Amino acid sequence: MAGIFEDLLLSAIMIGDVATGKSSLVTRCAEGTFEEAEQITTGVDFSVAKLTLDDKEGPTRVRLQLWDTTGQERYHAITASYYRRAMGVVLVFDVTRLDSFKHLKEVWIPMVIENADPEAVWMLLGNKVDLADWREVSMEHGYALAEGLGCPYVEVSARENHLVFDAFHILAKQILRYTYPKLNPCASPRAKSIKLGKEDEHSECCR
Repeated sequence: MAGIFEDLLLSAIMIGDVATGKSSLVTRCAEGTFEEAEQITTGVDFSVAKLTLDDKEGPTRVRLQLWDTTGQERYHAITASYYRRAMGVVLVFDVTRLDSFKHLKEVWIPMVIENADPEAVWMLLGNKVDLADWREVSMEHGYALAEGLGCPYVEVSARENHLVFDAFHILAKQILRYTYPKLNPCASPRAKSIKLGKEDEHSECCR
């Protein structure tokens, strides 16, 4: 597969409350950096993370478009239009803020169900685990929600770069396995090329 299907274009949308660290996670994954100053997104920002995924068939290079959406309510109508175009949905909450976790169930998950492509894969991220002393959402609650959604759950820290790349690698692999072949059947990374001989090029059925 390596050398044939390279730089596959995947997409994922980041969803969650304001100040849960969505932008910091995107910056960490796409650029490998972290900014202490809080980043407030208005509308939708775009970044691309270049990832190399390893599996038994060999490495696959992908470009993962990350659509970083604002958590501000007044922009919901704008960001909702991006949901259906995403192959992956990343739900982000801040483990030090119980309200951000509750809002996933009350606000964001219903929006995803209403607007996202049914074929899109989901992932749940609990960010800011480096602030353990201020934690309000337990790991058990995170796993319970993810189990109910049928998606992976990873606890991360954009500041400490804890499991950020691992999380997005898992997401990209999930997209390639479940979503990409359904949305792009002719460009599936598992597709096989067929060489035509001269007799095939001029077969009776094509005349």
